[in-house]
Amino acid sequence: MAVGNHRIVLENIINNLYEQRASHLHLHQYFELFVAEQVLKEYELTDEQLEEGNPGGSGDGGIDGAHLFINGTWVNHENVEFFIKQLRKNVKLDFHVIQAKYKNQLEHDVINKFSSTVEDLFDLSKDITDLEQFYNSDVIRIIETFRTAYSKLSHTFPEITVVFSYVTKGNEPNESLKYKAVRLREKVQDDLIPGCSCIFQFIGAIALFDLYRRPPQKTFNLSTAESPISPDNSNSFITLIRLDEYFKFIVDDSGNLRSRLFEANVRDWQGENKVNSQIQQSLEDKSVKEFWWLNNGVTILAAKASHPGGKTLELENPEIVNGLQTSRAIYNHFSDPTRAPTDERKLLARIIVVPDERETREKIIKATNSQTTVPDEALRSLDNVHRTIEAYFASQEPPLYYDRRRNFYKNQGKPSSNIISIKKLAQSVIAAVLFQPDDARGRPLDYLRKSDNENDEKYLSIFNGEYPHEMYYACAQFYLRIEKSLKHKEIGEQFDVSTRRKVKFYIMTYVILRHLNVSRILKSPPIHLIDRNVVAAIDDSLIISTANRILDREIKMRQGLGRFFGKRFEKSLFDELDTILPQGNSTVD
Repeated sequence: MAVGNHRIVLENIINNLYEQRASHLHLHQYFELFVAEQVLKEYELTDEQLEEGNPGGSGDGGIDGAHLFINGTWVNHENVEFFIKQLRKNVKLDFHVIQAKYKNQLEHDVINKFSSTVEDLFDLSKDITDLEQFYNSDVIRIIETFRTAYSKLSHTFPEITVVFSYVTKGNEPNESLKYKAVRLREKVQDDLIPGCSCIFQFIGAIALFDLYRRPPQKTFNLSTAESPISPDNSNSFITLIRLDEYFKFIVDDSGNLRSRLFEANVRDWQGENKVNSQIQQSLEDKSVKEFWWLNNGVTILAAKASHPGGKTLELENPEIVNGLQTSRAIYNHFSDPTRAPTDERKLLARIIVVPDERETREKIIKATNSQTTVPDEALRSLDNVHRTIEAYFASQEPPLYYDRRRNFYKNQGKPSSNIISIKKLAQSVIAAVLFQPDDARGRPLDYLRKSDNENDEKYLSIFNGEYPHEMYYACAQFYLRIEKSLKHKEIGEQFDVSTRRKVKFYIMTYVILRHLNVSRILKSPPIHLIDRNVVAAIDDSLIISTANRILDREIKMRQGLGRFFGKRFEKSLFDELDTILPQGNSTVD
C-alpha cells in the first residue's frame, strides 16, 4: 500500500477512534495520546498514565509525551522515590520522549526544540527553579522525576536507554533531518548521559499504521518441567517450572519485567525486607536441591489455559495474582549477567482458569494473599464498596465505567470520556465533598493508603459503604464535566493545558461552594446533598467564569512566587470566597 493510502486509512482509524472515545478533546490532542499508546504499546498504559505523560500547551518544550520506565514499570513523581529505594542492582531505565504532529510533513524546528529541551532536561547542573520560567509545570515535573531516578540510581550503574520518537503522517526524513537526529543522539550519549543508549526514530504514516495493527500480546506459552497435572480433568493445572524458564515467561524481548502480568497482584514489590532476602538466599544457595521445597510458589489466573501436549501450557491473559515477591527475586537473580543463564531448579505454579472478574476471582486473589501481611491499600479495589460502585455506574443513564481493573473498559472500547479510575473518583470526592482541592491535586494516595490509626479514617472519609452511590456518580459526572469545560472556547487561550490540569480540583470545590452557597467551614461534609440533580443544575457560566478567575489567579500567583504552592494558593482562594459565603452552622450540615 502506498504512503498516501496508508495515510488515508490511518486518518479514518484515528477519526473513528476520536469520535468513539475522545470527542471531548481536540483532534490534535487525541493524536498525541494515540501516538503515545502505539509507540509504548508493549507497556499497555492506561488512559490516565497516557494523559499524565502528555504535557501539552505552551511551555512544553516540544514534548508531547514523556514516560519513564524502571525495569519495565511505569513510574511518575508520586512513586519514583519509593520505587528506587527498593533497587540495588540490575536496573534498567528507559525514558521515552515523543513529539507527535498531525501533519503530513516533517519539520526541522521539531528536532531543534528537542535538542534545546534535552540540554535542560539532562544537564543536572541546571537548577529546576531557573527552568520554571521556560517550561510549564507538567514538563518541570517530568524533568524532576527523571533527574530523581537518574541521580539516585547512579550508584547501581543502571542500563539507560533514551528514545526520541518524532511521529507524523509524513514520509521518510531527508538527509538534513537525519543528520540533526544523529547530532542529537551524539549529544545525549557522549555529553549529557555518557554510556547510555540513545535512539531517535522517525515514525511516519506507514510505520504508525503498522504499530496500530500490531495487537498487544494476550497469549503466552509457559514451558513446564514435567507434564502439567489437571485435577479432575479440569482446565486448571498444577505444575513445576524450571527457574530459568519462568524468568523467560516474566520478561519481554528487551529483558524488562512484564509489569502487566502482575497488575492483579495485591502487593507491590516490598524491597529488600526479611522475606525477600530469604527468597534471594534460597536462589543463591544451591545446597538444597529444589527451590520449590523452600518456596510457596506462584498462583496464575488465566481467561483460558490449554495443554497442547508435551511440556507446554498456552495461557490467555495470564495474571500472576500471588508471587510477585518471588517473581521479582527471580527477575533480579537472572538479570545479573554474572549468574548462570540456566538453572534446572523448579518453582511450583498453580494455573487457575477464571473466565470473568466476578466474586470467585476476587476470593482467589484475597485467599492466595492471606498467608502474610498485605497492606490494605493494595486490596482497595477488591473492597465491596468499589464493586457496588462499578455496578451502579454501569446501570445508570448515561452509563459510567468505573475502572477498578486496569484498562478493563478501555479494552472493551468504551469511550475514555465515560471511564473513571479509582484515583480520579477519589480526587473528585476529596474536592467536591470534602472541599480539600489541594489534597485532591497533590495527595490523593494518602486517602487510599492504610492509615496509621485503626479506624482508617482518611479512606473511610471518601469510600464508605454507607455513602449513597448517587453521590459517587454525581462526583464522577462533575469531574468529567469540569474536564470538558476546561477545553471550552470561552476559557482564555493564554491558559495552557498544564495550568488547566493543575487547578481543576480547585475549580470543582469553588463551584460547588458557590452553587450550594456554603462555606468550607462545616460540621460535616454534604455527602447526602451531592447528586446528579445538583451537578446538572450548575450553570455553565458559573464554571467558565470560575475557571477563568482561578486560572488567572494561578498565573499571577506563580509569577509572584516563582513557582506553584498548592496550600498557599488554596488558602488565598478560599479565604476570599469565605468572606461572601455563610459561615459555620449551615443547613447543609
